[in-house]
Amino acid sequence: ALELMLLNEPLTAERAEDIGLVRQVVDDAKLMFEALTLARRLAEGPTRALVATRLLIEESEHATYEAQFRREIELQAVVRKTADAIEGRNAFVEKRKAKFAGR
Repeated sequence: ALELMLLNEPLTAERAEDIGLVRQVVDDAKLMFEALTLARRLAEGPTRALVATRLLIEESEHATYEAQFRREIELQAVVRKTADAIEGRNAFVEKRKAKFAGR
């Protein structure tokens, strides 16, 4: 980040990907396909856990370390009791792909 600010050099999409500023660079023609692929992957995931993760990230901006740590413990206690968490653990033990239902 310091290098980008001090040198003020042009930043290409490829360079942004190389330094981890963006997750992926795709051709314009593939953009919609890649976006939908990512959206499907997220939708098929443990949505309650993903929502909790997003909430923790948003809350972290204004929280102390201690408060954030306590909040994560609270949300983990809730999420680990969900049907999706149980399905995830079962799928791991059974060595199969989990089938999350958003519950």
